[in-house]
Amino acid sequence: MKKEKVSPDRRIKGITFILFLILLTHSTAPSSILEAGVEKCRSGSTLSKPQPLVLSAVEGLGWGVEGLTSAAHSQSSLKVPIYLKNKEIWVEVAKTPEERTCGLMGRKHLGKDEGMLFIFEKEDYHGFWMKDTQIPLSIAFIDKEGRIVRITDMKPLTLETHNPPQPILYALEMKKGWFSANGLKVGDTLRFSK
Repeated sequence: MKKEKVSPDRRIKGITFILFLILLTHSTAPSSILEAGVEKCRSGSTLSKPQPLVLSAVEGLGWGVEGLTSAAHSQSSLKVPIYLKNKEIWVEVAKTPEERTCGLMGRKHLGKDEGMLFIFEKEDYHGFWMKDTQIPLSIAFIDKEGRIVRITDMKPLTLETHNPPQPILYALEMKKGWFSANGLKVGDTLRFSK
């Protein structure tokens, strides 16, 4: 087996991504959305406020706790920055099956340059619908390399399934038209650090 040489830049990006995932893993208190039923999804976010361990980890990463705690909470959820081209986006992260099922259900608005990033355990043809979602959205389907493979608009309160053209590991939901308004297109790459 030939060992591939990894550039220092790529190694740093990998470490940053691993730290990002560790932060997310420890950012919410354990809770089961399914126990509370669909009503919990409809009432807004189910994510909890950051725990002390998360705040110290964020501070250690140089993100600035003040900005994170004051601006990063909307409907009691932790938001983290991600980057597309030169655009910084603050996203809630849906990483568990329960969080992904609820998504943006029951929300009435999204802030400017805010959205939801869905992270899956494995690459697959993950489909999306707009059941109980009141905000018109655009979704970017993103492969394991972070490349956008499809962008499509989704109408609120519909059961139409929106599927990616190939297996994906991520999906990013933003306000309808956000991607085109910001000059983002298929082939652009998602980054977890500047």
